[in-house]
Amino acid sequence: TTNAFGQGMSATTLQLAAAYNTLANGGLYTAPRLVVGETQPPAREVISAQTARTTRELLRAVISDGIPQAAGIKGYALAGKTGTAQVVVDGRYSSTLYDSVFAGFFPSDQPRVTLAVMVHGARERYHGSMLAAPIYRDVAAAILSKWAEPPTQ
Repeated sequence: TTNAFGQGMSATTLQLAAAYNTLANGGLYTAPRLVVGETQPPAREVISAQTARTTRELLRAVISDGIPQAAGIKGYALAGKTGTAQVVVDGRYSSTLYDSVFAGFFPSDQPRVTLAVMVHGARERYHGSMLAAPIYRDVAAAILSKWAEPPTQ
């Protein structure tokens, strides 16, 4: 009964980033690489390009139409989704500890960066839109600034 809204399901932050990277890459899964220059296995299609494109549009709307102040950067097209989960303590879901999550990619039309943020054990303002999304926004802003990327919107 809890799978419909994700309760009880788990993934590492790296697995989450790999899933979002698949959406950013048009449905092609590429294994995460932690060492630059290591041999990369070939990408493989795990979802259709159309499904990936539609999902990218929905993830862009999450920011532009849903939480632009928390996760958006005026003039830039970012995409992503929040998540909030209770932490398991002693075999039970805690009512005071949460994982605050935001994962996405940018620029949403031609992604260059996939980014997943997880704050484990948050106690206050723990919702993904309140805690993890602003971290995503700030990291994205720093990267776009470093690239000297002009606004596109």
